Formats: sequence, structure tokens, C-alpha cells
Amino acid sequence: MGLNRDNVVLYPRRKRRRAVSSWFWLLLSSFFLAVLIVLYLASPLALVAGITVVGAERLSAEEILSVANLEPGMSLWRFSVSQCGDKLSAHPWIAEARVKRVFPNSLVVTVQERRAMAVLAGTEENWLVAGDGMVLGSYDGLSLPWLTGLDVGPLEPGALVREEAALCGLGWLEAMSFIDAQISEINVSAYPVSVMIFTNDGYQVYFAAADDCARRAADLHLLLGELRSQGQKGVIDFRTGKGKAVFKPWPDQEAEE
Repeated sequence: MGLNRDNVVLYPRRKRRRAVSSWFWLLLSSFFLAVLIVLYLASPLALVAGITVVGAERLSAEEILSVANLEPGMSLWRFSVSQCGDKLSAHPWIAEARVKRVFPNSLVVTVQERRAMAVLAGTEENWLVAGDGMVLGSYDGLSLPWLTGLDVGPLEPGALVREEAALCGLGWLEAMSFIDAQISEINVSAYPVSVMIFTNDGYQVYFAAADDCARRAADLHLLLGELRSQGQKGVIDFRTGKGKAVFKPWPDQEAEE
């Protein structure tokens, strides 16, 4: 019985040779790519040629690289840049850090350091503290306002001072950063009612603790300029409210008048 040609379906033959050829070239390309990667990793181009540190003032570049465990000559790809950034951010003096690879084989380490805001008078030791309450280290003679009137207990570098009175005092100092060189001490023993500030040239200033720090700092700056021009020193009290201050000269100046 013969086949009816009308019932025969024609289909193209599989192109075996072309399929095999495609797989061959794909494997060959992958092989050469792997060889190039191996050669690159074994070459000096895969080693860190140089490291640039940006933003460091208090800490030296050597200290920063030591904390991040980075050094020239190490493999460019055998470490995590995010983990290096985390190591740096854990340092008390460093608020933020970022490590970036730069073509062809360099690193850039960018840090934002904390600024020492005050000297915290402790029971056994005095500490440098930043505006966010971070304990930066032992007091080393920096000329800064003293933060007094607190009982914070034992501290160490990297600890956070969480007492509301301390954070209030640091907030006032932050607001007065443009005149902080004139301030010798801020006392928060009367918190949450008031804070007391002493200037280097003999003024004693009272503020309501919950007052607008920035506005009162500007008011104090103007008033100090006026009083100094008149040669008057004494107690300034901003606790009266409504942006007004009461000034009372020291007793010896009242006697002279």
C-alpha cells in the first residue's frame, strides 16, 4: 500500500551542525574569559596601588586605614567596601564613612568626623563629647566649654551619653557654636527648669531649659556686645520670657556706680 503524497507533511531538518558550532564558540569564549580573569587577578592591576583619605582632620590617614584594615598592595577584590565603611563608622570620632573603588586599582576613603562639643566633667575622669552625646575620648587639653552638673557614672570612648540634661546642654552649645569660644562652662544641674552659662570674660547667663536655643543664642550675642562696649559685667537672666533679659551688674560694679 503506497503513501498518498497529499498526506505527507514536510519539515525542515534539524541544524545539528550549527547548534554544535554555537555551543563550541560559547564554551571557548567562556574559557578565554576565565583565563583573562585569572591573569587579571594575578597581575599588579588587581592590587591596590594607592589609597586617598578625604575628610580626616582629627584622625590621621594612617589611623583610618588601620581601623578599616586597608593598605596599598592588598588585593582590590578580597574585601567588602561596605564592611570597611562599617568598621570606620564604629570609631567614636567618625560619624559617617564610605570606601569606594576607583578605576583601575585605587581606593578613596571618605569620612565625616564628629566635632568635640564639650568637656564632660565626670566623677573620675573628664571626657570629650560630641553634639550627639558620643564620648570621643579622654580630655586632652582642647579648649572647649565644660559641661557640668551631671552624674553620668563610668564612661569610655564609644559610649553614648543619654541623660536628657546632658543632651539639653549639648543642644544649647550647638546653638551657640558661633560664640562657643566665649563660653567657659554650661551647667545643667537645674534641668529641666533652667541652664546656666558662664563666659570666659565674667558673665553668668540663665536660660529656661525649654527655650528656643538658636533665638536666645542670637539675643545673647547682641546683648554681650552691647554690655562689653559699656564695660559692664554681671548676671544676665533670660528666664523672664518674651525674649527679654534682666541684667544685674556684679556688686563691685554697683558700688562703683
